[in-house]
Amino acid sequence: MRVQAPPQWGLSVLAKSGLSRRQYAASILGCLYLALSTSSSAWYVTKAYPSFTNDLWWANYTANGHQAFVVDLFNAVLAIRPNGSVDVLASSATTDKSYTAAAATSDVYPMYARRLVLSDLTSVDYAVVNLRTMSASWFAYMATQYCWVDLAHEFEVAHTAERQQRCYMRHSTNGAVYIETVLRNLDWTDFTQNFGGPSGTFTVAFGSWLVKVPSGQKWLAVTSIARQTTSVDQEATYWRANGIELFQLQWQNRIQTGIDERIYIQNAWALQYDVVVKSIKNVPHTWTTLPMYWLTMGDFVYSLAVNRSLIRSANNSHVKKWTFSNLEDFIGLTDNYGNYVNQAQLFRTSVGPFGSVDMFVVAVPRSLAQLYESVRETIYTAMEVHPSYQVVVDAIPTVIYQPTPPSWASQPNSSFYGGSPLCLLNAPQPYIQQTFSFYDVCDYQLPFTVTVDWKAGVFASLANTISTAATCGLQTASLACFDHWQTIVNTSTTLMESSSLNIAMWHVAAADVKALNASIIQYTTSEADPTTWRLLHQPLLQDAAWAPFGWALLYDWVQSKREVVSFEGDVSTIVLMSSAD
Repeated sequence: MRVQAPPQWGLSVLAKSGLSRRQYAASILGCLYLALSTSSSAWYVTKAYPSFTNDLWWANYTANGHQAFVVDLFNAVLAIRPNGSVDVLASSATTDKSYTAAAATSDVYPMYARRLVLSDLTSVDYAVVNLRTMSASWFAYMATQYCWVDLAHEFEVAHTAERQQRCYMRHSTNGAVYIETVLRNLDWTDFTQNFGGPSGTFTVAFGSWLVKVPSGQKWLAVTSIARQTTSVDQEATYWRANGIELFQLQWQNRIQTGIDERIYIQNAWALQYDVVVKSIKNVPHTWTTLPMYWLTMGDFVYSLAVNRSLIRSANNSHVKKWTFSNLEDFIGLTDNYGNYVNQAQLFRTSVGPFGSVDMFVVAVPRSLAQLYESVRETIYTAMEVHPSYQVVVDAIPTVIYQPTPPSWASQPNSSFYGGSPLCLLNAPQPYIQQTFSFYDVCDYQLPFTVTVDWKAGVFASLANTISTAATCGLQTASLACFDHWQTIVNTSTTLMESSSLNIAMWHVAAADVKALNASIIQYTTSEADPTTWRLLHQPLLQDAAWAPFGWALLYDWVQSKREVVSFEGDVSTIVLMSSAD
């Protein structure tokens, strides 16, 4: 007997579960949705993962690759152009580096920070703002050598009469040579706590005489309240009304100038991410610039030791005739008999007495920076049009030369004692030695060198016609030199086949460099007359055979690998190219 189930039994499961047929279908669809949603989310995360690894949400953007390139690119641009736009897709937006290492490395030169502070950021407004944020304790350590106490030029304070005359002729528009410009913007209570009082350093050096004359008393009264009674704009106006056009501090190697420089990158969602392009700490260094000028703190120490005023017109001024050691001798560079000998005597007779030398960073001429940019753009545009050129330049090695200027090489049996004015006790060597450096410690006498990579070589080759025989005659390893420079000359010709540079740019840049008289020097004696000291002098672009090395040095200067500093003394001024950083 067959028993047939009632028709409603087919819905028994749905009935027992309380779900209608529509609800059951919806549940199935919901489960499918969850599965698909989870799968698609997982797929999206997998696909988007490369963008989630950085704050910009840029796929595969890495700190040791793309970010390091951006840092190098902007550092290169900032070295020659402090403002303006940058086309990151331009042919010249190129670096000759591989960014495949696990750790990021970027080219950062401390000279950039010194150039920025000592050459670029010298406006009156910038100075006033920053002086008002400075602790008064820094007054004695500012890198400046004062000429006057007051803006009215009544109280002169230069160490020598010759330097005082230089102040009038060259530095009267520089606010950094006036004590008044600094003290007007410091907290006077803070200042007097550090340097004031009956036996305070400022009191002995300046204040004791100022309070004795009516104009000095008035000056102290007005200066002590200037910060409280003037705004930044009013103070800047006051400076300009007194002929101040800039505020330029001096070069020194007591402290490394620190800098923290950043750029901001913005993505498509307007999210910004800051990237550090430079971070250099403010740290103490060798202070071998002390013989040139020992800062105001050195003046204070001297003034206290001899109990004399530093104001030239004071009755008890240190420049008056008296029996104790004078300021220059107090530095301690004489021999046991009180005489200046050898390098010290040569420097004094060639440049001027110690303790009164002004050292200023020399700015890269705009014409030279523009020439550098133009050459770089021309080269990389040619390489973009002809990719095979990259193989050609990659084959050119970087060579470190030890050239001797032709006029120096013509002096047989000479002994060389170094090219740094800061190092006065070097021993004689048969080779010329490095020029000055921020890091001079005067213990190693390294040979003078010029590093020529393909870029510096092409730059030098385009600047003038190179006689490889003459240029390599200044270098001991002449065969390798000849092959290297000949390859560079041939490469320059190839790169310029489809390009042209305005020849006038070279002439203008060369003229501007020659006007600066930027050079290298060397202390020397001869075997025939070892007691006669000479200061050899070689301008960078003088002599056709030497000029290629000079242009290579200039190429480094534009990139902030080297710096140019003027050493201005009572006798003469020498403008020197530094060693490479």
